[in-house]
Amino acid sequence: MSNPQAIAATLTLLRRLAAPASLDYPATDFGPGLDWGGVVAFASAQLVLPALFPAIEALGPAVPEAAQEFFLRIHAANAARNVVMHDALLSISGALNRHGIEPIVLKGAALLASRPKQPVAWRFLSDLDLLVSAEGLPQAVAALVEIGYAPREADYDPARDAHYPALIAPSGRFAVELHTRLFAERCLPALEVRLPAAAKLVQRDGVRYRLPTPADRIAHLIVHAQSHHRHFATHRLLMRGFFELSIVLGNVPASETLTAALEPFESHQEQRMAMSYLAAFRRLLAPAADLGDLEASDLAWADTAIAGLGQSPGWRASVAAISLAGREAWRSLGDSAQLQRHLGTLLSPAKLRSRLARHRDRLRQAYWA
Repeated sequence: MSNPQAIAATLTLLRRLAAPASLDYPATDFGPGLDWGGVVAFASAQLVLPALFPAIEALGPAVPEAAQEFFLRIHAANAARNVVMHDALLSISGALNRHGIEPIVLKGAALLASRPKQPVAWRFLSDLDLLVSAEGLPQAVAALVEIGYAPREADYDPARDAHYPALIAPSGRFAVELHTRLFAERCLPALEVRLPAAAKLVQRDGVRYRLPTPADRIAHLIVHAQSHHRHFATHRLLMRGFFELSIVLGNVPASETLTAALEPFESHQEQRMAMSYLAAFRRLLAPAADLGDLEASDLAWADTAIAGLGQSPGWRASVAAISLAGREAWRSLGDSAQLQRHLGTLLSPAKLRSRLARHRDRLRQAYWA
């Protein structure tokens, strides 16, 4: 189990960055006995380590000099990497434009695109996610191959996969994932239609790409965590998503943007999935946020998930994997397309190896976190 004091200190640092400055957070969280190694471990597991430096810097002498130096170096290294990633995004977009394609930037790539003059330093990106049409995918792959990107593997089934196999940059330092849809499964059909249609054209440095609206970025973020990564089913939280939500909301009117973000969540289950996420967001980072009608079940989900932060993830990840496998099998019985995807994977040695490798990597991440 992670040190509770280190978890509390990390959350306080994030709140100092995400919440209004008028909110008062106790300085006692950063006393001389604080386990800074525990802060580093928890922040790393939650993928927010580079984000903490501005708050650490503001604390001044309350933070040991060695810790200040460490967080400064992490922040600076990630800032430099994200400048490289932003330059690559422009280069890739230019290559796609020459084939008549205007990509839609998703997730971390959207954060880079929203701050071109000073790319975000806090968000670590391992890849760039771009959405293109299914018809334009062959031209998009050819465009990236022309400028030196190489597919990691050949296994691709458009009926099964949301994106083409990762294309590795010539430097080998990151990858590009060309999506033809947001998710492999039917997580939120209304968003699949709305996001591409509403994405705004951006022209910068002679290239063109499209940026989703803040509301669609928030909706995508919620579904990616709660449904795609099964956090809703397993009561899991990842602070990176909550901090990203605070960044997006920090630049737009919060109430109307959240209202628009929730519109694609049509069924009761979808609405509870979204509102539970927002309930945890308010508990952790935005206590003053007006989130509308939260049900008791939303607050209960948030409390259960928050109680599990930093707890022994090894056995929890294993139990969650077994539970999810059962739910996945049950759902497939009522979804012919899903069942066909699973059967196709089992009948193809190449597809099965690829799928097992992905699950192996995810389990490694879960145990490490």
